[in-house]
Amino acid sequence: MTTKFIENTDRALIGIDKFHYAKLEKDTPAELTYGDMVEFPNTIELSVTTNAEVASLYADNKPAIVYTTMGNIELAMTKTVIPNEVLAEWLGSPMEGGVRHITSAQNSPYYGVAWRQLYSDGKYAYVKLYKGKFTEPDKTATTKEESIEFQTAEITAQFAATTHEVKGEVDGKERSFPLLMSIAEEDSPSYTDEGSTWFDAMYVKKP
Repeated sequence: MTTKFIENTDRALIGIDKFHYAKLEKDTPAELTYGDMVEFPNTIELSVTTNAEVASLYADNKPAIVYTTMGNIELAMTKTVIPNEVLAEWLGSPMEGGVRHITSAQNSPYYGVAWRQLYSDGKYAYVKLYKGKFTEPDKTATTKEESIEFQTAEITAQFAATTHEVKGEVDGKERSFPLLMSIAEEDSPSYTDEGSTWFDAMYVKKP
């Protein structure tokens, strides 16, 4: 039997850019629509926690069945700054002139986000999360001292699966599944230039 060799492993992630977001307008079994894509530059760090779960069923004094499932995905993001107007969009905060009011009644709308990640070989990976809500960030600030210390902005969001389902192939069989997260890599043998249109829209239904 010939041993299969996995190629394109002599590389590592070295950067991120082109963070975009779009407001989720409708998520039904028949339709998934978003507002316009908005580019938000100057991303310092993105962290994605998948919250995957594993359960084991024991029989005959040993683990007989192992089952895995995906939970909500948590996105933690660090930006140079997050403008008040953007926070008002993401969090459903009322604005009064240039003042953003943080209220107990505000309810964050759903958003989709997208970005790309740079590998050391110059190729990119493209990522999307489809249905998430941002949470009000903590507020911290320190005094200015003799040496300069940059103070960045951090925010988190929780992403769930869409109600709308798409079709895809798993183990050679076509199946329907909700959207949670999508990734396209330029080094993948099945890559067909998806990156050229990745930021045109959050989701386009295929015919």
